[in-house]
Amino acid sequence: MIDPGADESPSALEQHNVRSLTLDTATQGIIAAGINVFIAVFLVRLGAPNAIVGFIAAAPALGAIFLSIPAGSFLEGRRDLVRVVNLNRLFIRAAYLAIAIVPFLLSGDAEIWAVVGLWTLTSIPAAVANPAWTAVVARIIPPKRRPRVNGNRWAILSVVTAAGGAVFGRLLDAVPSPLNFQIVFVASFLAGLVSIYFFGQIRLPDEQSDPGPARLPARPARLRLSDLTAAWNRYPSFSRFMLTSFVYRIGLNLPVALYSIYAVREAHASNTIIGLQSTAGNLALVGSYLLWGRLAARRGHRIVLLAATAGLSLYPVATALVREAIWLIPVTLIWGIFASGIDVSFFEALLHSCPADRLQTFVAINSALANAVIFVAPIGGTLLADLIGIRLALVTAAVVSLLGSILFYSMAVAKEEVVLPGIAAPRPGA
Repeated sequence: MIDPGADESPSALEQHNVRSLTLDTATQGIIAAGINVFIAVFLVRLGAPNAIVGFIAAAPALGAIFLSIPAGSFLEGRRDLVRVVNLNRLFIRAAYLAIAIVPFLLSGDAEIWAVVGLWTLTSIPAAVANPAWTAVVARIIPPKRRPRVNGNRWAILSVVTAAGGAVFGRLLDAVPSPLNFQIVFVASFLAGLVSIYFFGQIRLPDEQSDPGPARLPARPARLRLSDLTAAWNRYPSFSRFMLTSFVYRIGLNLPVALYSIYAVREAHASNTIIGLQSTAGNLALVGSYLLWGRLAARRGHRIVLLAATAGLSLYPVATALVREAIWLIPVTLIWGIFASGIDVSFFEALLHSCPADRLQTFVAINSALANAVIFVAPIGGTLLADLIGIRLALVTAAVVSLLGSILFYSMAVAKEEVVLPGIAAPRPGA
């Protein structure tokens, strides 16, 4: 069944919302190039053990493990989702500023633990902001346009992140430490405030003029244990996605902390090289986001899912082969080409596997289970590296990732392009 509004020109409200979301995304590129890249590098240069670096990579997922499902229940029925996102983002941005202040007050192990503690605290508001953000995007962009809008938006994010990576990397080598890292963290804080402003300009569709099934329930529903059982038994597409993405996410996240450790301790990369590595990867993202977004719009997200997950499994292997720091830059192109396809395909596969009337709850279930992997895997990766060596640990991660990609194919994840009632074309008989 064809969505009767699929070919209509976007409304003024939709254009306004897409513009606001895109500007919000662009400013977040500064955060992506700043504190998100260099927080782990900062700790490695402070002399933090591998396990601590693994924990810092995993820490943002900690709050989501325990709070995503309650947050999903809390968000059901709420009309002020944009405000919810921004209030929680404000707490996260404040932590960036606090981390920048830490070197003025502490040193040695106390400094390391203060940074780790503040970074970990950001996981609490993020557990609420992330499912709320997903629900906002699902409501303001029609499904026919989401792949292209997201492809364009992520391409802009990549351009800003690429430029920011080069600037921040050079700055870190030009300015004495710790002032250099403090400047980067303050810049991330200021960019975060600007992103809050732009996201706050989004206006959700009027409930009175949009009374379809995608409307949020009038009253919040509590998430019960039976919801987890229902998610597995009643929605086979959701259960297949959860099982296969669970395996793939293990391989994807095992080496997350190892990349920074490998760059600094094995390849002896300067901050400039690390910044240029980020630049190269994000420049590759620019073209590939546009490519994957258009391919998903024309051929469906399954082909993107399979190609991107298999291709990205090459990245940890290629990293393990690097002996001189300069080669980290071209190797990162592999990440840039295929990571964008995962962004495009995972988001769509999740939305298409969820029941529309419990969207926030099922997104929260996915978030809780995904973040359990995101928390455990990087720590496990550092422990594995201590046990068998960092190069073999990277190869192991690649093998697990490839296994996950094979499971996506063999379990027919996203094979049927079934779309959400009310958000897109309804299922027959829905």
